[in-house]
Amino acid sequence: MPTHHPHHRIRKSNPDYFDSAMSLIAIISPLSMTPQVYQVYLHKNVTGISLSTWLLSAATSIIWLAYGFHRKDKPIIFNSTMGGILCTAIAAGVFLYK
Repeated sequence: MPTHHPHHRIRKSNPDYFDSAMSLIAIISPLSMTPQVYQVYLHKNVTGISLSTWLLSAATSIIWLAYGFHRKDKPIIFNSTMGGILCTAIAAGVFLYK
C-alpha cells in the first residue's frame, strides 16, 4: 500500500527543462513593464495609463510574493518583488503626473 496519496505528484530532485525555462522567464518578464516606466518618468506622460490596473497588479504581486516565500521559490520571489516595485512605481507616476 502506498504511503502517499496516489494523486500527489512526486517532485523530482533535479529540475527539468521546463522548470529551468520558467525560472528564466520569471527573471525576464518584469522587463515587460519597463516601457511604461519609461513613458511615465522620462516623458511624464500618463495618458491612457490605468491607475486601477497597476494598483491591482501591485497588490497581486504582494500575494505572489507571500506564496513565493511560503514555497521557498526564488524565481517567484524575484519576479513578484520586481513586478511589485515596477507596478507601484507606475501607479505612483500616475499620481505624480496626472
